[in-house]
Amino acid sequence: IFLLASYNSIASSSSILVDFSSYALQPAPQAYLIEYTPPVGYPPTGSAVEGTTFQSFINGTISATEYTVSVSAILMDGSRKNVAEFPVFSSPDAPTLDSVETTEHEATISYFPPQGQNITYRIEYYPEEHKEYSNAIDTKASLVRLRGLDSGTTFRLKIRSAYQGVISQELIDTTFITQGTCEN
Repeated sequence: IFLLASYNSIASSSSILVDFSSYALQPAPQAYLIEYTPPVGYPPTGSAVEGTTFQSFINGTISATEYTVSVSAILMDGSRKNVAEFPVFSSPDAPTLDSVETTEHEATISYFPPQGQNITYRIEYYPEEHKEYSNAIDTKASLVRLRGLDSGTTFRLKIRSAYQGVISQELIDTTFITQGTCEN
């Protein structure tokens, strides 16, 4: 039971996409073996996919982590051939919303970062029902002030984490209302 609890503390909704299509062999082998380190994820390291498959999702990985992936082919004669070894970055967890405080024309947003270093955030906000007026901000800050907002307006707010260009699967998705009366 202790090992399971320990595993759950480092595993998350994070995943990696292993795409080895540029290394595909012709003729197609019987299967490809996918091995990775650190060995946290499902399907487990050493799992096989059909020889006509060139991608695999590994779920339950450690968030915001560099994985080393090795792909080998099981040839028709049963021999094994190393195909490729390359790094893949796992997706980070989403941040956790702390608070949204508003005035007539501003909103101050605070959120707690997920585990991992070098995490950036993609913030998108727009008046509810008017996605065409969407604004986006990329930042490393976990406290952000949005200015120039219309008063008395409901805004949709979405925040995702990013690590090495890989976006979190989950996100903060909420609304807030600026103080005052609507100016429309």
